[in-house]
Amino acid sequence: MSNNLLKGTFPVIPTPFTENGDVDLNSFESVIDYIIACGVDGVVFPGLASEYAYLSHQERLEMTQFLGTRLNGNTPFIVGASAATPQEAIEYCVSGAKAGANCAMVMAPNIYAKDKNAMVNFYKEIARKAGIPIMLQNAPAPMGAGLPIVELVDILRQVPEIEYVKEETQPCGQRIEEIITNAPSTLKGVFGGAGGRYIIDELKRNALGTVPACELTEMHTELVNTFSKGDYAKALNIYCDMMPILNMQAVYRCSLTKHILFYRGIIACPQVRDPGPRLDEKNRHELVELYQKLSAYMPPLTLNGKG
Repeated sequence: MSNNLLKGTFPVIPTPFTENGDVDLNSFESVIDYIIACGVDGVVFPGLASEYAYLSHQERLEMTQFLGTRLNGNTPFIVGASAATPQEAIEYCVSGAKAGANCAMVMAPNIYAKDKNAMVNFYKEIARKAGIPIMLQNAPAPMGAGLPIVELVDILRQVPEIEYVKEETQPCGQRIEEIITNAPSTLKGVFGGAGGRYIIDELKRNALGTVPACELTEMHTELVNTFSKGDYAKALNIYCDMMPILNMQAVYRCSLTKHILFYRGIIACPQVRDPGPRLDEKNRHELVELYQKLSAYMPPLTLNGKG
């Protein structure tokens, strides 16, 4: 379907909100500009780090169109199309394609986890209606289907329009290697996710790249580019330096990502809709301390970090 290979660093764009919880399009544009200025290979929206489960149907459609217009075909764009129902997922794929997306990332629905034929039919219908390549996001249960490798590869054989996989079921690196070894030639490759916490192992096992959150985009981009040039020692150093914050991000997720963007003046407010854990004062203090240790790669904070 597509001759252009997607590879490298594809951060997920978050959804900024005002203090009242409304979508903040000005901050959305600002974070888009920040990510692109880091020299990324492409962007993803919406993903889990975009809080897509807490966006309305209309918000998703409007923001996807806004992003497509802002990018204007100059930066590869993967539209996140995972949804509560197969019908919604198809609609988000189609709207993303109309907005200029190069690919649609769709989570394998857990409602089909025990019905491979239904999964195949789901992806076939999406591919037929969207008309762009598909990235199968294999997230672990209960969020996703957590497909076994044998079933995933069989789906790839039956749906050649699935050109990419984003593998997030543990152990990610081993599974990425196994998928690549057994997949049909129609699969162009596999991306890692999981916040970039396993990126070194994934790259060593021939992952095409990573789809992380965007709080350390400068470092993710530098790491992937450095690794691709064969400088493994430097890539490993970058990885070790960023891990303390990525460990915090594994717990506080969108709250942490948005606090870094807020402290840097990229977004106007660190508000989240996701009901998960939020940074408290002690967490925020620790985050600032950890961030300041990354001065070799990251610009200084513009706010005092007291939140």
